[in-house]
Amino acid sequence: MKFKRAENGHTEHSKTMNELELHVAGATVRHPSPFSALEVPSCSEPLPAKIIDQWVRPIYFGLQQEGVETFLASSLADVDDQLIDLLLASFNWRPRTAGAYLAALSGRDHFTDRIGRLLLRSDVCYAGGAYCLALAAFNNPKCCDYLEQYLSYYLGRSDLWFDQGDAMAAVAYLDKLNGSSKLGQFVPQWEVFVGGKPSWNLQDSITRFDGKMQHFHSLQRRTRSDGR
Repeated sequence: MKFKRAENGHTEHSKTMNELELHVAGATVRHPSPFSALEVPSCSEPLPAKIIDQWVRPIYFGLQQEGVETFLASSLADVDDQLIDLLLASFNWRPRTAGAYLAALSGRDHFTDRIGRLLLRSDVCYAGGAYCLALAAFNNPKCCDYLEQYLSYYLGRSDLWFDQGDAMAAVAYLDKLNGSSKLGQFVPQWEVFVGGKPSWNLQDSITRFDGKMQHFHSLQRRTRSDGR
């Protein structure tokens, strides 16, 4: 499978994928942004069925679904950089979600830049929550910077109902963990952003994200191999 550098949003995939394929991949909203030129390896070719069945299907719906712990207990030791690279490069929200989860669970924080850039680009829907979880799990200065960049721009895009809630919750989580107070600077923008969005509630987002992080750390403790 050949990768190429994605440098201009969805343009490179729009040339090779039809509308149905783009929709299935999660590219339901094509939007120009200042992050479209961020380089990430990307491939529009479908992943081999074996990879999908073995790695994507068990976890792309989330780490809290039934059977995830059993799957991770038997499989996490086999995760390597090549697998995560392959999953994150796939132009589809399902493999990218699985790749972000596996990078976080296996403690591979050298994928911070890749995951951070994918979050900023927001090429496909549904994967952003997994990116935010991975960045919160890695908890390094770059992670905080990517989340702040994301919020600084996407809270100003009231037309894009993306992953602003998860990003705000990730910043709140890291504030508690690190003794920082970065969330407050984004609250005024958040309040403007959620105008006309009655289902968006910051405290609900924070509560849900905290629960996901607690579950993540519990899974990590129970399934991560010694020496990882």
